[in-house]
Parts: sequence; structure tokens; C-alpha cells
Amino acid sequence: MTARPDVLVVDDDPSQCLEIAEYLHRRGFDVVEANDAASALHIMETRMPRVVISDISMPEANGIWMTQKATSQGTATKIILMSGDSDMVRAANAQHSGAFAVIHKPVPLKMLASFVERVVAAPGAR
Repeated sequence: MTARPDVLVVDDDPSQCLEIAEYLHRRGFDVVEANDAASALHIMETRMPRVVISDISMPEANGIWMTQKATSQGTATKIILMSGDSDMVRAANAQHSGAFAVIHKPVPLKMLASFVERVVAAPGAR
């Protein structure tokens, strides 16, 4: 049986996805990656990560749609959306995406890992 990941990293840029995933793995997290929203939703349903870190801007379906879909399906996973585009960050907040947090990229990896550690350790976290 596969171990349940603590973190799912979602980004259509494979190098960005890998950079975040490898850093979190070195920090002791079980990490799984996805390069699109549909794959991420499937992973959330089957593997139930504690935290999802997702880019907002992705082809096909963006991170806002993915978050709204996951929330409507009752996921307890905490979703952190990221974008380097201030308009996308504002849109995610304005659309009440259901994200736990919406942050600007680039995010220093050490800061992102600390944030994930706090989310995982928070009372009520699975």
C-alpha cells in the first residue's frame, strides 16, 4: 500500500513543480506531484493529501476551478493557491475560491515549507 502524501504540488511547469516537491521532500514531507487540475482532483480523491500547493494559472482548468470543485466535493484538504500574477491572486480572493490561502509567487521555499508545517500541525488537521 502506498503511503498517503502530506502534500500535493500542482503546477503545469514541471520544473517549478519538481523544485517545490523536492524541497518539501527534503524537509520530511511525503510529496506527490500533478501537472494539471484534473490529475490533482483525482489524487485528492484517492490519496487525500493534507495540503495542496497549486499554481492558479494552468491550461484546461485553473487552480481556482480545481479548488472550487474540491471544496464542493467536501475535501478537508487545505489548498494553497499561488500566482505570480497579481490579477489572478485578486481573482482567487474575489471568487471565494475556498482556498486556505492565496499567495504571490515566487515564494521562498523555506517560507513555503514553514507555512505547510504550520498547516499540517494546526488543530483539526488530519
